[in-house]
Amino acid sequence: MQKKYLILCFLPLVSLSFYSSNYDFFQKICSRDSVHVVDVPYSIIAKEQVEGQSNCVKVQSNFVKGPRVCWLLSYPNSGTSFTMKLVGQTSNTTVATNYGLECDFDGKGENVPLHSDSPHGPYLLHPNRRLPENYILSKTHCGGRCNDCGPSNYLETKESFLKMCAKGSHVSASNATKVHVMYKPNIVHRAVYLIRNPFNNIVSNFHLEQHEKAKKGRSDWLERYPNSVGGFREWCRYLDQKYAEEESSMEQFPPSMIELFHRIPCHKAFYAFAQVSSNVHLPLIKHRSKKLTQTFLLNSGTSLPSELLKIFAYLDY
Repeated sequence: MQKKYLILCFLPLVSLSFYSSNYDFFQKICSRDSVHVVDVPYSIIAKEQVEGQSNCVKVQSNFVKGPRVCWLLSYPNSGTSFTMKLVGQTSNTTVATNYGLECDFDGKGENVPLHSDSPHGPYLLHPNRRLPENYILSKTHCGGRCNDCGPSNYLETKESFLKMCAKGSHVSASNATKVHVMYKPNIVHRAVYLIRNPFNNIVSNFHLEQHEKAKKGRSDWLERYPNSVGGFREWCRYLDQKYAEEESSMEQFPPSMIELFHRIPCHKAFYAFAQVSSNVHLPLIKHRSKKLTQTFLLNSGTSLPSELLKIFAYLDY
């Protein structure tokens, strides 16, 4: 079989060095929600310099039986589930996810893996729906996404970040077990990177935290951090102070960055958000997730919004 290669040039959306600038600059950079598509197999065979284009990568595509995996990659609460629902319902096909708890089970009460030779995922969200023919969208949140954690847990290298993108959980309803699993990233051939305005995203994370605490009956937490501007700010203040000493001891954070941390509420969340963009290199192809949502909701149903059609075209539907 003749080998196929793809040459791509990358441009990071936001570098971690944005902290050397200022808060307003970061707000300007991330002022629009957007979806970025990456036509890059993560099974990179070899890197080589291309004359005049030092950021180019030579990639070899691998043959895979059945639909190939296309990651839908995002920081949590960026609209991933909504995007998955749009794609699945409008195409009448199943999508996939790393996280078995989100999936329908088979007749034995087990998660159904997309590929039989990759039992640790991704798993089919709706096994009873038909499979797409070429590429299947598969949800992942990668690493560094914890809310209440220190830098030893949220800092990622490019290597550890990639592994976290392939990490998930297998759930068995028959014996009520949840097992953390990981598959080989080289089964992934494309990716859609979904980005939400980080300011909206961090507030959404606060709302999710409230929801989780309410389910657990944590009335003390809810009283301390009510659903208000003051409650949100107090939550940020608590997280910023809790891990300040650990952050100051990390060599990855120079004094200038620590100084910026002191000025930015919920600074860990902004850092982790930017860390995702720093580890995902993108070509200059993008469209807005906010526009996707708005046009779909306002659409009469007789035609699909152009933003969704772009995703379909990318997945070869």
